[in-house]
Amino acid sequence: MTEPKGKITTELLALVAKHSSTAVIILDRQDRILWANDAYEKLTGWPVHEITGKAPYEFLNAEGTDPEAIKRLANAVRDGTAAYETIRNKHRDGHAFWMRIEKEPVTDETGFVTHFISIERDVTDVMEQRNALAHSERILKDAIEALADGFVIYDADDRLVVCNERYREIYQTSADLMVEGAYFPDIIREGVRRGQYQDFTDEAEAEEWIKERLDRHNNPSNEPVEYETDDGRWIQIRECKTDNGEIVGIRTDVTQLKQAQLDAEASSKAKSDFLAHMSHELRSPLNAILGYAELTLNPEIAGSLPAEARHYVETIQKSGQHLMGLIGDILDLSKIEAGQLSLERVPFDLRHMMEELVSMMTLPARENNNRLELEMPDDLNYWITGDPVRVRQIVMNYISNAVKFTRDGLIRVCLKCIEESRKEVLLRFSVIDNGIGIPPEKQAQLFDAFIQADGSTTREYGGTGLGLAINRKLAEAMSGTVGLDSREHEGSSFHFEARFRKARQPVRKADGKGLANLPSMRLLLVEDIEINREMAKRMLEHQGHVITPAGNGLEAVQAVRENDFDAVLMDIHMPMMDGIEATNRIRMLDDPARRAVPIIALTADIAASNLEEYLKAGMNDCCSKPVDLKNLSQVLQKYAPVPGMAATTFIKADIPPPKPASAGNPNLLDRSRLLEVLRHIPDCLALFESQSEKNISAFKLDLANFEMGKLRAHAHALKGSSLNLGFKAMSGCCAEIETMLKDENQSAAVLEERIRELETLAQATLAAARKTADENHNP
Repeated sequence: MTEPKGKITTELLALVAKHSSTAVIILDRQDRILWANDAYEKLTGWPVHEITGKAPYEFLNAEGTDPEAIKRLANAVRDGTAAYETIRNKHRDGHAFWMRIEKEPVTDETGFVTHFISIERDVTDVMEQRNALAHSERILKDAIEALADGFVIYDADDRLVVCNERYREIYQTSADLMVEGAYFPDIIREGVRRGQYQDFTDEAEAEEWIKERLDRHNNPSNEPVEYETDDGRWIQIRECKTDNGEIVGIRTDVTQLKQAQLDAEASSKAKSDFLAHMSHELRSPLNAILGYAELTLNPEIAGSLPAEARHYVETIQKSGQHLMGLIGDILDLSKIEAGQLSLERVPFDLRHMMEELVSMMTLPARENNNRLELEMPDDLNYWITGDPVRVRQIVMNYISNAVKFTRDGLIRVCLKCIEESRKEVLLRFSVIDNGIGIPPEKQAQLFDAFIQADGSTTREYGGTGLGLAINRKLAEAMSGTVGLDSREHEGSSFHFEARFRKARQPVRKADGKGLANLPSMRLLLVEDIEINREMAKRMLEHQGHVITPAGNGLEAVQAVRENDFDAVLMDIHMPMMDGIEATNRIRMLDDPARRAVPIIALTADIAASNLEEYLKAGMNDCCSKPVDLKNLSQVLQKYAPVPGMAATTFIKADIPPPKPASAGNPNLLDRSRLLEVLRHIPDCLALFESQSEKNISAFKLDLANFEMGKLRAHAHALKGSSLNLGFKAMSGCCAEIETMLKDENQSAAVLEERIRELETLAQATLAAARKTADENHNP
């Protein structure tokens, strides 16, 4: 008799599984165990005879077993279908382990499910590793979410892997785009379309920005990038690329930091402006006092004065010079404390500076019956790079103190090389005297501001006690040090040490002109304070110059428009129109010679930052107040006309006017660029003239109709066409108008003035361009 096929199949399966190392059990339709191999007994710890007839869940389920997994297994038994689950079971000895179950139904020849066979494996190690990884991922995710900054990772294909909620908050307009798998270029492009980033005037500008942003993203640098979002926040972007090509990014909201920076800059500028104003207000009246004293002591006048009157004037001069020195010290210290000190880095001749200092102080030293000596090694390279004015100031302060506190003695000014390398030298400047000396208990505070060794010092010797404090601050700014060694009643040694780079001695061209040969010049003197103006006028007239006075910038512009001058001496701070604006207006004049007249700033504040501003405005040079005739003559020497030639013939006919100061560029056009365009497009000037006239007419109409968007578009268009032809000043002026239009509260009157300037500039530019074309035989 033939056995049922289902039974044969079950027996065959059991026979195959008996010697398998994988746990196998055979169950009936009610999920009860009919048979199990030795591997199953080893896996669970349960002997087969103890579990036969039982369902596995009756003895294996551990605490924490997923009830849903148990339910799915039960449903598979009920439905006669396969089931694949990983569940947490309990060994007979009590320890928990993870089991992988793969249960398949066994059918007879009719397809009826008669049994189930289940193959089971211990996957505890795998599950523990998986759980540990999941735990780590949860910790990492929680950490990423806890970050105050936005965090994101893009994979090697530039698709978003993960980002935290802060990242989405930063990009509020595009937050819905920040999903797993999102393509970075798509996010950027859609963000631009929605206005997430800056405003763009046209699609070309937007495309250029997108291109640059994607390039920075794919090739990140160590430097962070900052930009402003559509809601006015400033975001700092830091990105780096992993070895596998993923991009890890951090986004930091730096709005408060940016505002603090702007506030600090505004505060710094306010301090700087205050110091400049105070310098002007304090030194201007002193300038008049010292100037008139100098005029009065001129031999032609002083010779007719009684001795007593001459003594009075000399006293006024000395007192004024002393007061000027005190004001200078206070302002210097104020600048340093306000962070307004900037050091130059220029090559200078140290030997010459030291010799000049000692020569200058020899006479004051003799007044106290002192001998002043200079000691320097002969083999030292005396050309170094640094700030000669500040180095000189430190040594001068030391020498002045030594002269002040020494009677009938010797003062030695010493320069010594402490260390030397191929590129640098460490120098020590010392001033040694055998004067009154300083008690040990007073020495520690001597380099503090307003501190002197004794309260009676000011009464007996004068001074404010600022000199040494200034020396310490200046030395620290140079990464140097100051110090002293002193014994009471024996003398003192003050020193200053700093490291300087060596410099090459410049090759000087022979110059046969001396100050004595300075020819008479036609000068426009612009000064708002009448007494200073009159004093400077007389001093310059005494030198043989022809002076035309002006009381403010408006008068100066009108004077230059109507007259030829060899140079303009321009005060900076004036009512109605200051010196910088006047310079801009002069540089916009139609006459090429008059608009190119040399302009020399006269100011009490010649900080490097201010000098840069003056030069950007179109000034040629600067001379400090109070005006020293020797220094001013040296400056004028550069711009003096050649004897025997017309006063203005040194001005090249093709010197173009600079654009307005705010555009920051004094060149009218790029001749080489223009000639290059003319070679390819001979009628480009005619085309441009037609376009610019239409644009400027459109400017006026847009402004009249308050259509600022159109006005900005027209400015942008003219900016591009101007730059293409090399019309740099016009392009800059258009860029300025474009920038001004970003301010919704911009004054229409100011815009109207700028448009008028642009119209004048266009005429001058086209005239200069045609001249350039004619000179180079272009049609």
